[in-house]
Amino acid sequence: CSAGLSRRIAVSGASGFIGGQAAKRLSESGYAITRLGRDQLKAPQAHLLGVWGVLHCAGKAGAWGSYEDYYSGNVELTDRLLDAAKACGVRRFVNLSSPSIYFDYRDQRDLREDFLPPQFSNAYAKTKYLAEERVRAAHHRGFETVSLRPRGVVGEGDTNWLPRILELRKTGSLKQAGSGPVWANFTSISNLLDAIELCFSAPSSAMGETYNIHNGVDEDFWQVVEEALKLNGLDSKRKRVPLSLAMSVARANEFWNRCLRRKKEPNLLPIKIGVSAYSMTMDISKARLKLGYVPRKSTLDALAEWRAPSV
Repeated sequence: CSAGLSRRIAVSGASGFIGGQAAKRLSESGYAITRLGRDQLKAPQAHLLGVWGVLHCAGKAGAWGSYEDYYSGNVELTDRLLDAAKACGVRRFVNLSSPSIYFDYRDQRDLREDFLPPQFSNAYAKTKYLAEERVRAAHHRGFETVSLRPRGVVGEGDTNWLPRILELRKTGSLKQAGSGPVWANFTSISNLLDAIELCFSAPSSAMGETYNIHNGVDEDFWQVVEEALKLNGLDSKRKRVPLSLAMSVARANEFWNRCLRRKKEPNLLPIKIGVSAYSMTMDISKARLKLGYVPRKSTLDALAEWRAPSV
């Protein structure tokens, strides 16, 4: 393969929330876009001819399934795309990772990119880190790589966080485990797209790194939930339960569902309780310094931009 120096970028996972919004933004910024769907990712090399950069957003998300499935969907897929990109002369490879790597079932503040917990919370977190390691190891002069860890992405096109919160409130299933503020970070999709664009234009000295990304402020998770519900005409009424009780029930439910070998992801899992009950904030000073990342939009701005999909 021989790639020219065109401004063509291939986007994996372009049918999803982040990948789709990124393909749209990059196209508006003058890049030609190649969308890599599931069929193309089975043998990606033929689809990377003439491609200058790759944005890798595809992978297996969620909190349920076998380790083998997560390894295949996150690590092996990344390996396959990296190999194809290098063979075709791609110059930059931007990997969308996850701050789930940090989560440790305890309060954590101002985490930097070099932090690792004693053990990963689940298969998703472990395999996203392993994929990052593959991306980092592939970095060299002429093939520059970078990974981003955006926290709590919300805004236009969101099909995950806000729709789930709205559904829980509408069905009377919204519950808060524990009490007191739960400090978190959120990322406007617009701010994340800024960071992605910076990765394709930043100097070579900024590559070969992993960067935390968010809106630049620590926010109370449940206050953001209240604001999101209010914007959509709903109150924030919710049940409150002791954290220890909620975690005990969630662990029992996880154990029971694994014994039954259920394929569908249970609604109640320890990880789902934990991310809304324990504080976790990240330091984005490295992204500010090396990428020149400056968050422009607030979480409230992003939530206000969201629209329910038309039926």
